Parts: sequence; C-alpha cells; structure tokens
Amino acid sequence: MQVKTLAERLQTMSPQKRWEIARRATQWVEDGGSNAVKGAEALNDIADYERALYAGRRKPHGALSWEPHENQWLIRGYDGDQEVAGIEYTATHTSSRKKVFRLTVLGQRHADMFHHVEDARAAADEIYRERTMTR
Repeated sequence: MQVKTLAERLQTMSPQKRWEIARRATQWVEDGGSNAVKGAEALNDIADYERALYAGRRKPHGALSWEPHENQWLIRGYDGDQEVAGIEYTATHTSSRKKVFRLTVLGQRHADMFHHVEDARAAADEIYRERTMTR
C-alpha cells in the first residue's frame, strides 16, 4: 500500500484539519528545530492547495481582493494576481483570547493582533495604500 503525500490528502481533508496541520507546521518553522523544513513544506503544500481552491472566490475590499474566510490558517490578499497580504488565524477565539488574527502586508508583520477578519482587512488596505503610494 502506497502512503499518500500531504499534497495528495489535502483535497479530502476538512478545513479544520488543514488548519491544525498549518498551525503545527508554523510552530515547527518558527522554532527552527529539526522539523522546520518539514513544516515549511507542509505550509507550501497547504498554500498551493488553498490558492487554487479559493482563486475564483476572491472578494474586493478596498485596494485588495481577499480569499473568503472559511477558518483556514491563512487568508490571502491580492493586488491583481500578486499575493501581497495575509491574515493568519493563529488560535480559536475564547472568552480570554479575543485577538487571534495576525496581519502581514508586503512581507512585514503588523504589530497588532485583530479580533475580526474585517478589521484586519481594513488595516491591510490602509497599510497597503500607504506603502504603495510612497514608492
């Protein structure tokens, strides 16, 4: 029996399972330990799968168009076909943990966390406009 790769298994996996794998893979990459390369490969496989999955479902929000928020680990923002922003869903909301969305725009991580995806999208629009107008 042949063992399927992660890339092959993604199409039958629930968004929650992909989120769990991406969360763990991100920890491995950030820790920089022996599993860092394996984590980066898993994140790339998930990103490739989700880019294709959500490509036709992006919605405009200000200067960017965004993938839908379906509880995936990373919601990508685009200027045309170029991926320029991401909203990372770092943890599940709880009564004591409200701000769970981390924003990155043009490769720079925003210092603040966000409670709502829409707030993160609005901040991304503002940051993106400021950075691209000063170029």
